[in-house]
Amino acid sequence: VKLLLGWAYILAGATALRYDDALGQVLLIAQGGDPSFAQVDLYDLGARVLLRSVPAPGEGAVALSPGGTTLLTARTSAAGSEMLVYDLAGNEPGAPLFWELPSGTRATSFAWSPAGRQVAYLLREGEDVPGDDPAVLLGVWIVDLETMGAVQAIAAGPSHCPARRWTPDGASVLVHHSDGTDGAHYYTVRPDGG
Repeated sequence: VKLLLGWAYILAGATALRYDDALGQVLLIAQGGDPSFAQVDLYDLGARVLLRSVPAPGEGAVALSPGGTTLLTARTSAAGSEMLVYDLAGNEPGAPLFWELPSGTRATSFAWSPAGRQVAYLLREGEDVPGDDPAVLLGVWIVDLETMGAVQAIAAGPSHCPARRWTPDGASVLVHHSDGTDGAHYYTVRPDGG
């Protein structure tokens, strides 16, 4: 049974990141009972064989780049939280790019820009805080993979405001705003905060 959730299909015990109907291949993350994972696997569904595994330790939310060659996730350790970007192309993937997050925070709701150069994400206080608690939100941030810099696009305030998608031209990010009542709406914000 498949259930579409934004950009990923959730299967029993796995998150399917991309399915290529012409090749009969699926790129997926096998998961156990917790949100952590160790690798990304490419399977040939027709032959029922594993074609390739790429080490990519992470946990929780994942987002595959528009080109399908780069994976973004996050991880929490004793040292704190970080966002990780894994290159899935080539035969010998190197070490991931990573951004350390401010102490006591975590990143969720990833959205890649159409060109695959930037990622919008929601920053939250507390590494173990429930995902629907608006009191712990620190806003929507943008990380640029070329400059390795991150900037706040908009503060969250007392509301839930995950980044949903970028506009097709990559000039703005669509954000969903909800104060927990009937006051839900969408708006766009430029990556520089305008």
